[in-house]
Amino acid sequence: MSAVLRIDDLRIETTGEAPRALVDGVSLRVDRGEALGVVGESGSGKSLTVLAALGLLPAGTRIAGGRIAIDDRVLVDAEAGAWAGSASCAPCADAPPRWCSRTRCRPSTRCGPWARRSPPPCGCTRR
Repeated sequence: MSAVLRIDDLRIETTGEAPRALVDGVSLRVDRGEALGVVGESGSGKSLTVLAALGLLPAGTRIAGGRIAIDDRVLVDAEAGAWAGSASCAPCADAPPRWCSRTRCRPSTRCGPWARRSPPPCGCTRR
């Protein structure tokens, strides 16, 4: 069975002169039809792990290692050079055109830097 989401040996660190590890060695796999709950102490990296999978890491952080793939499409391969692929995560990408409005396609609701490169399939051009 193909994984919907696969994260292998994810490492996230701060940027700057003295990088500090925030997440180190996280691996997970979610197959179609499965749900995954991520549990841990405050500050353990749960949110950063999910934000990395969406391409929404906050300023001052970066993916220092590992690999992230969605539907077997590699989005991040740190050893191969950061963002290796792309995905469309616009909220209206799969919705009928009548459901999409300019407010639904604002950048804050799109996921990842790859989603900002082209307008979503609905034709919305708001950036």
